[in-house]
Amino acid sequence: MILETSQSLPYRSADAIAVGLVGGAISELIQQRQTARQQRDLATADQIRDRLAAMGISVVDQPDGEVRWHRQSINQWNG
Repeated sequence: MILETSQSLPYRSADAIAVGLVGGAISELIQQRQTARQQRDLATADQIRDRLAAMGISVVDQPDGEVRWHRQSINQWNG
């Protein structure tokens, strides 16, 4: 299961659609990473994690196999 841990903010409908599309892309990348990890393709899993980090997304693998993610603050990923 993939859970986002960041808080939702109120958005106008166009913004909500954009956020939903971005969230869907993030969820897809996380799912691809999970599949790579299950197949023991750790190089691919690491590349996807690095790609998410470059997008400002922090991924945390839980001991029970669940994945949590959250958006990093701008200060965290800009330096």
